[in-house]
Amino acid sequence: MNPVDWLMIVHPTLSVALIFPLLGIVVRYAWQTRQRRLRQGGGGPGSIPATAGPDHVRLGRWLAYGVVGVTLVAYGFILFVWKFNVLDGQLWGDRGGIFALQLALMGVTVGSMALLTRSRSRLWRIVFAALASLGVLVLGGQEGVYHRSEEWYISHYYYGVAVAILMIGSIAITPEIYRDRTHRWRIAHSLINALALLLFIGQGLTGSRDLLEISLSWQTPVINAQCDWANKTCTVPEAPPNP
Repeated sequence: MNPVDWLMIVHPTLSVALIFPLLGIVVRYAWQTRQRRLRQGGGGPGSIPATAGPDHVRLGRWLAYGVVGVTLVAYGFILFVWKFNVLDGQLWGDRGGIFALQLALMGVTVGSMALLTRSRSRLWRIVFAALASLGVLVLGGQEGVYHRSEEWYISHYYYGVAVAILMIGSIAITPEIYRDRTHRWRIAHSLINALALLLFIGQGLTGSRDLLEISLSWQTPVINAQCDWANKTCTVPEAPPNP
C-alpha cells in the first residue's frame, strides 16, 4: 500500500475503532435512562444508577463531535489528498485559493460545534447548529466527493450527511428537553436518534460496500483501462504464448 492508500483508510478506521463502540455505549445509557424514568428512580436490587442520564448526555455530545469529526476527516482526504494530489506536491498551483476557503470552512464547522454546546441562548444554538450543518453540506457538495446520487437511497455520503446533521440537531435541542414539561422535545429527541441509529446501521453496510469497490492507488489505472464500470465487466488479458 502507498501512503495515499493508508490515508484512505483513516476514516473507516476511526469509525470502527471510536464511533461505533461509542454509539453502543450511548444507546445503552439511553435505554437505562428511559427505564429509570419509567421506574421513577426506584431503588433496590438491580436499580439503575442516577448517573445514567448525565452520562448519556455527556457521551452523546462526544458521539456528535466524533461523527462530525470523522465526516470532516473523509472530506479532508478527498479534497486535500485525493483531489489535489498532495503527496505529489501539486496542492497549491492555481487552486490554492479554493484550498484555503475549504480549510477555513472546516475551521468554521469545528468552531461552531465547540460553541454549540457552550451556548445557553436558544438563538445562538440555532445559529451555531445551522453553521455546523451548512459546513457539512457545503464541504460535502464539493467536486470530487463521491455522492452516488443515482442511488441516493443506498449512498454512504447521503447517510453520513444525514447522521451528522441529526447529531448536530440533537445537541442543539438538549437544553430544551429539561425545560419542556410537555415532553415534546424529549419525544423529538427520541425520534431523531432512532432515525440516526438506523442510518448508522446503513453507514456500516454502505461503507463496507464502498471499501470493496475502491482499488489501491497503483491498481486504479489498470482497472479503469480494462473494466467497464457500467456493465460490470473487465477485459481479460490474453495469456502469453507458450515458448
